[in-house]
Amino acid sequence: IVGSGSQDAINFNLGAGNVFTYASNFTGINQVDINSGTVVLNGANTAALVDVFNGSTLAGTGSISALGATLTIHAGGTLAPGPIGGIGTFSVTGSLVFQSAADYMININGTTYSKTAVMTGTATLGGANVEVGGTVSTNTKYTILTDTGGGIGGANIFNPNVTYGIYKGTLSYDADDVYLTFMFESLLPLLPPGAPQNVINVANAIDNFIAGGGTLPPQFSNLLNLTGAQLENTLAALEGQNATG
Repeated sequence: IVGSGSQDAINFNLGAGNVFTYASNFTGINQVDINSGTVVLNGANTAALVDVFNGSTLAGTGSISALGATLTIHAGGTLAPGPIGGIGTFSVTGSLVFQSAADYMININGTTYSKTAVMTGTATLGGANVEVGGTVSTNTKYTILTDTGGGIGGANIFNPNVTYGIYKGTLSYDADDVYLTFMFESLLPLLPPGAPQNVINVANAIDNFIAGGGTLPPQFSNLLNLTGAQLENTLAALEGQNATG
């Protein structure tokens, strides 16, 4: 960590994979640059400018609390509200700016989830990528970002391509909120005509499991990406009749 003699600026050069946790406040600092590694901020930061650059992450349950401050997530940088791998809210009193190719990392645990609250100012989403960790529930609408200043939606959106294993996320907006929903997608319509009954039974079993709120193990993550013929062959293997068929 390198700061000026007057401590009016601070630079984090932590190196890839390293973490610095700050539980108190950053006060008397005008600018913070996170150049590498992960900074977990659980207190308040009164700097007017906070920049998260390529290969670095800002996480935690703290806040950028200087009125009129700007938090900028540059291309390749990540904002991950909440504790690392956990659930929590990060607050911004000022403006939040995502550049294109920046990342917004949301952790989800069933019906609980991380989020960012922009208390004043505006949120500029910039087509940034939304990444998801943890365990999602299908058909649950998660509010992943709020902006009381409005102006979300229209051209001010995230990258619409959001995935979690076999699940595809849908982003939706109103003026003050960004929502993320993972809808259930059925395997049965993806099978080719004339698929054997045992294959149909396996598809129904998996569909019913997901529709009931179940989360498939990682080994099943590619099922929705298979062609009809590939899916039929895979489900035939799962139903266990190869040796006798």
